[in-house]
Amino acid sequence: SADDRMMQALNGMIRTLNAMMQETDSMIHAAQDGNIAIRSNADAYHGAWRQLFEGVNALLNTLSGAVAQSAALTQEMELARRIQTAILPNNMAYDGFDIEAVMLPADEVGGDYYDVLTGSDGALWLAIGDVSGHGVTPGLVMMIAQTIHATIATQYPATPKQVIEMVNRVLFQSVHDRLHADHFMTFTTLKYEGSGRFTHAGAHLDLIVHRQAAQTCELIDTSGVFLNFIPEIAHATTNASFTLDVGDTLILYTDGLTEAWNADKVMLDVPRFVEIVRRHAGNAASDMRDAIMQDVLTWCGGQRDDDMSLVIVRRKQ
Repeated sequence: SADDRMMQALNGMIRTLNAMMQETDSMIHAAQDGNIAIRSNADAYHGAWRQLFEGVNALLNTLSGAVAQSAALTQEMELARRIQTAILPNNMAYDGFDIEAVMLPADEVGGDYYDVLTGSDGALWLAIGDVSGHGVTPGLVMMIAQTIHATIATQYPATPKQVIEMVNRVLFQSVHDRLHADHFMTFTTLKYEGSGRFTHAGAHLDLIVHRQAAQTCELIDTSGVFLNFIPEIAHATTNASFTLDVGDTLILYTDGLTEAWNADKVMLDVPRFVEIVRRHAGNAASDMRDAIMQDVLTWCGGQRDDDMSLVIVRRKQ
């Protein structure tokens, strides 16, 4: 009868709805457990129901692809961060100095760089630099610069001016001409000549020297040009020098520290950073490093928009 046929159709519809509800429920639970590889059997349905499940499958396919790309990018960035920190110096011991350093990477890979090396002639070499921008390419530029600097300083007798010129020359050929990247780099290298005298070259942030006798901080300009702008910078690069007396402390740093912002959108800036340095200069070198970093992190509430690098070099008897 017509009633029987209607009842059969209703029963069929109920079975279909139950099957759809069970399948949908299993997909929801799978997604909640992090499994977005599950798909519905759209071929088991017809008409609008089939279109619905085909749409759900297409959505999951898109989501799965995006998640996979995100995971790959996360792994790539993590690898770049590990490489960035792995090339930092482990042994910073040098007779006559207490040397302490730290780098706190930002969420994205940056281009901060510092180094402490013993040269081919036994001299102490220091370096500090920062590549513009964030991401894998600035990290790569930083690693190229580190490799060039370390190779020259440890294998050949050279002045800071000669090192800066060669680092720029190779960077320009490798990064500008081959990678077609225009990331510039601030970079200063320093060589210890003995008797407290350092020679330096390159353009970075001002060096800070805390004078123990006067209990004051002195800013030393780093003149020159940024790296990777032009192929030859010999005409704009010169050697300069300063002297550390026993008890004096040299502070090298990157702008992630001085350009940290607090909750009121106020930048720490250089004068406030110098005051932090002066306040903690009476501590041991390692304690001074930790206290400076803690004050900066307190200022910005722990939010790091850029890498933060700090090197403490204190001359001892």
